[in-house]
Amino acid sequence: MKKMFRAFLAPCRCHAFMFMVTTGAMAGSAHAGVIELEFELETYGMTSGGVQTEMGSGDFGVIDLWATSSHASSIRLLNVFNVSVSLNRGGFVHNDASGSGRWEASFSRQSLGGMNAIDSFVTMGGSDGNDPFVAYLDPNFDGTVGEQISDNAGWYNPDPTNDQGLLDSRIFLGRFVIDQADVAGNTFSFTGSLGWKFDAPDQIVQQSSNVVSRSFPGAVVPGPIAGSVLGALFLVRRRRR
Repeated sequence: MKKMFRAFLAPCRCHAFMFMVTTGAMAGSAHAGVIELEFELETYGMTSGGVQTEMGSGDFGVIDLWATSSHASSIRLLNVFNVSVSLNRGGFVHNDASGSGRWEASFSRQSLGGMNAIDSFVTMGGSDGNDPFVAYLDPNFDGTVGEQISDNAGWYNPDPTNDQGLLDSRIFLGRFVIDQADVAGNTFSFTGSLGWKFDAPDQIVQQSSNVVSRSFPGAVVPGPIAGSVLGALFLVRRRRR
């Protein structure tokens, strides 16, 4: 299965910042127009209990990766490949439920003891309840190295006929978590390519997408736990005087 999947989704050699595909010339295609897919980031904080907060007010900095589409018709996302991820300082928090550490979403399932709210993982298509959908790693992705992502990594939906790969406007692709102590002044950057097709039978498209990057302020507000600890230390020092 993996060899067949990799064979027809061989990476393209597109070097443009955004590669746009005009589908009107496809024989029998009912999807004329220009299709644009790109990556986008959402950043926020999480407490150790998994509660979402403003960036700078939690125990972890959370970066969510999405693929977005400007087209009205549903698109079926098949895989993400030729991925490069950089973090200026620190590594990714990897608290999944497997013994060796794996980036697939299936190892972050809460039913198995994972903590997907504050875990780094890759997925394709959101979640089922509180658990992210499963995604398989391609051979370039060494998923046992939890704090980083291998060069030219990729991942894909193991069953491209299910609904988890459908992209109406955007689709969830991964979560990257860093310790709050490493947020201030840090920069996260991501680039990669997408393989997709229309939900109805149609030509498979490989597309190089944009580089997305997020730089964090040089100073962030301590989280509620850190703030209480600092306050306690201040009281202790005053008492010692």
